Amino acid sequence: MRALSRWAALLVTIVACVAGAIAAYQLAGYSWDQVVNYRTPYVAGDLPAARSGPALADRVVLVIVDGLGDSASRSVTGIQALRGYGADFVAVAPQPSLSYPNWTTLLSGAPQAVSGVTTNWYEGAVRVETLIDTSLLAGRSVVVVGPESFETLYGARRATAHYLKDWKEGEYLSGELVTQALALAEDVNASLLIVHLPDVDEAGHDYGRDSEEYAKTAERVDADVSRLVAGLQDDRTIFIVTADHGHLAAGGHGGWEEDVTRVPAVFAGPGI
Repeated sequence: MRALSRWAALLVTIVACVAGAIAAYQLAGYSWDQVVNYRTPYVAGDLPAARSGPALADRVVLVIVDGLGDSASRSVTGIQALRGYGADFVAVAPQPSLSYPNWTTLLSGAPQAVSGVTTNWYEGAVRVETLIDTSLLAGRSVVVVGPESFETLYGARRATAHYLKDWKEGEYLSGELVTQALALAEDVNASLLIVHLPDVDEAGHDYGRDSEEYAKTAERVDADVSRLVAGLQDDRTIFIVTADHGHLAAGGHGGWEEDVTRVPAVFAGPGI
């Protein structure tokens, strides 16, 4: 009789554990769906376009080094040198610290709760005004160099000139992107040049932030950023070098860890 009671108790315990696991799984799935399918109330109506203020300079060059945390940015010579000529800040990536949401924050000023871009699974065009929109409405020439996602999210092909190409496994792409950016900026005399460089992020995912591969890739991308600055530097150009997120020691991002959320924000040029 006691043995039967023990078996009954064990069975009840197993059933309770399974039921709890199923409930936890369903709750996690529901919670994640609420993030992925979040509908922001801030873009429900038509909002007036932003008003452009007086320009500090004739040209702005915005460089997004994907996946470059603040600490890593201080170990490379080019960005460090740029800090010495301007303003050095640390930006904090809002949550979740993923690429699509934080590209959108960098280009619009709107955090995830406002933009509605909460994950990398966001589909369609963003519904907040971006620097591309503001610049084109003001009649300025715009060059966008980056991934194909910039067309889906921000309508990058509306720019005066663009070069969009996705990173491929085993490829180093930043050098090609910088070369294209330099050529296009000269061709159209761009007022706004947006350049996204993907290789540091890919190294972070593949090898982790503490790896030799990540450090070497950061140095290589830094050299290309320096080449971009050298090619466009004059008394009418402001440079902004920043990132969307960093990486964990073992690689990856999306959470609130300081190594992930603290990113460089370096400004240099006239008026800075």
